[in-house]
Amino acid sequence: MVIILNLGSQKTPQISEVLTSKGIANKIVAENEFSIDEIQNAGALILSGSPVLLSEIPGNAYNEYLIKYDFIKTLTVPVLGICFGHQLIGILHGSRIGKCTPDRDWQTIKLVSKHSVFAGFEHEFQMKEDHQEHITVPPHFIHLGTSVICENEAMAHPLKKMISVQFHPEVSDKSGSKFFDQVIQYFGLINN
Repeated sequence: MVIILNLGSQKTPQISEVLTSKGIANKIVAENEFSIDEIQNAGALILSGSPVLLSEIPGNAYNEYLIKYDFIKTLTVPVLGICFGHQLIGILHGSRIGKCTPDRDWQTIKLVSKHSVFAGFEHEFQMKEDHQEHITVPPHFIHLGTSVICENEAMAHPLKKMISVQFHPEVSDKSGSKFFDQVIQYFGLINN
């Protein structure tokens, strides 16, 4: 069972629809209703997008927000972060966040490092975007993809099955479907 932690994105149901269409059991859990035990016993965790702008959260509230999700750093289950989920993974591991040009359209993603999740992808491919913040690549993470709007479009943890993307594969048609196929294989979810 894949837990999809809904951090507030209207696109979260599409994540579930894509996984269901591929035969992967999944469950959407609201951000105020999750159980760390349930997540730790899942086949994988997906962190959705969110309308929250991390760069606009004031100091103490920002720290409390990060404390709430600090458990992500020690999870042993595979983790995929999408958009805000990507930013949250980055911030928890030492990224800096900043504003960027709002990007709400198709964007060309350029691969900068090899990773099995992008096996079979061309060096450049299109994905749908919906964000106005970006993060730096945290120390020790592998930088996988970039675009003209966002330097860090994709990254991976070097030792864990933890990958995150700024773009929205759940609404990116064939490219997004292909990405989910690769994630399912990388996470070993085919028989789950």
